[in-house]
Amino acid sequence: PGVLGIGAEVGIINKSFGDDFVAIDNPTLDPSIPNANTSAMTFDAGFGLYYYVPNRMYVGISTLHIPQTELEDIADNGGAGALNYAQSRHYYIMAGYDWNIGGGDTWIIKPSILAKTDAASTQLDATAIALYNKMVWGGVSYRVQDAIAALAGFDFTSMGVPGLKLGVSYDITTSTLGDHSSGSLEFMLKYCTAINKPPKREVYKSVRFL
Repeated sequence: PGVLGIGAEVGIINKSFGDDFVAIDNPTLDPSIPNANTSAMTFDAGFGLYYYVPNRMYVGISTLHIPQTELEDIADNGGAGALNYAQSRHYYIMAGYDWNIGGGDTWIIKPSILAKTDAASTQLDATAIALYNKMVWGGVSYRVQDAIAALAGFDFTSMGVPGLKLGVSYDITTSTLGDHSSGSLEFMLKYCTAINKPPKREVYKSVRFL
């Protein structure tokens, strides 16, 4: 049996432009760029589903900017141009599987995929991680036509600190952006703990009992 999670989010998006542009060309020559302060606010919402079987597999799908609203406002104080910012709906699909080699939890291979699209362009990430003794992990991730990353981490549960994990990754750009980037180094620190409310002790007293 698995567990189904349902999530929803609502919020407000605000965008603003100032009049202190730093540009090579004169921004006032483009009527689509406000040459004075302007801002707009709009409603936003998202939704997602997540299903997982503990220690076996998971799959999820979610979407952002469901209303696809637009932010529009004219420039302040009679300035030229106007703010026009359209939201585009985004979709995310992910799935992963835990492959227990030998059945003794010594080695677990964890392949996973993540697809992101706005219906105009799509990005796909494929990752494979090897977990040893539920303590040390290492692996590689590939973002199609963009980058490859090496991953490593440590779970401090075996050292008496359950819920604490430390990870590191080094991302190497494989696209033409690599001509202007030497990669990026990222660190991850995670801590999870259960919040247990102590039970309230209730005592009943009656004059009929001594």
